[in-house]
Amino acid sequence: MVGIKYQIYAFSSDVVKSQEKFLSHTLNKGYNVPRFQYNVITTPRIKHSISEDLCVTPADKCYAIFCFADVDADAEDCIIEVNPDECIDDAVQTRSKFLQLYTTLNPTLETVEYDITTGHADGKNLQFPDKPANKLLGMGCLKPHPTSSKAAVDNESSSSSLSSAYELTGFVSFYPRVGSKLILQCEKFAKECLSATQVWITAIGEHELSGMYEKWGYKLVETVLVPLSAAGDVEDCHLENDIGASQDFHLDVMVKDL
Repeated sequence: MVGIKYQIYAFSSDVVKSQEKFLSHTLNKGYNVPRFQYNVITTPRIKHSISEDLCVTPADKCYAIFCFADVDADAEDCIIEVNPDECIDDAVQTRSKFLQLYTTLNPTLETVEYDITTGHADGKNLQFPDKPANKLLGMGCLKPHPTSSKAAVDNESSSSSLSSAYELTGFVSFYPRVGSKLILQCEKFAKECLSATQVWITAIGEHELSGMYEKWGYKLVETVLVPLSAAGDVEDCHLENDIGASQDFHLDVMVKDL
């Protein structure tokens, strides 16, 4: 039976930087599902670079949690190949191929490995597995939430007394039950390794994702209107640059206490 393996890196890792093209395609593939279903957002999730479009700065304080199928090698006679390019294999095709590749995958059989860039005591120089497109079942990213920065400004006491909050972004999955396990691992890493007390999520309201996140314990804090400009794009402090949209839309801002 096949299990799953989490590999956790800081965005400052050379390994993550070397996988920029592959990871951009992976994120776009996942985000294209609601983008094409609802036709509200007209631009891909990654338009320029992962660091710019996910706003993961500073790189050494932002983290990527990857969920791989925990297999040593591909079968020699395997003829199924997942194409990382979202224009060739969309999320539906990728999911179908994974279900064929891993008929006995059990997401409850899990291990965790930390790259040296995370600062974890067990950190080591982690490399991506061979043929990562055939094994990457999902990913999530954590970046400091503005709540932490505001607390640091408002509170003059020692940093150890400050609450720490992170935002979950770049969250995609392509195999049943992996999403639920992955978000728990992101929260666990945030709490145990980053001393986080909260995880925040900002989602497009029209994509109807808040119900899913509520099942995972997140609570809606506010809904923010994002108006469409005359040029057909948006300018909002909550979002990255160069987002195109077909209409005004809303952001559901959610939080979970850890």
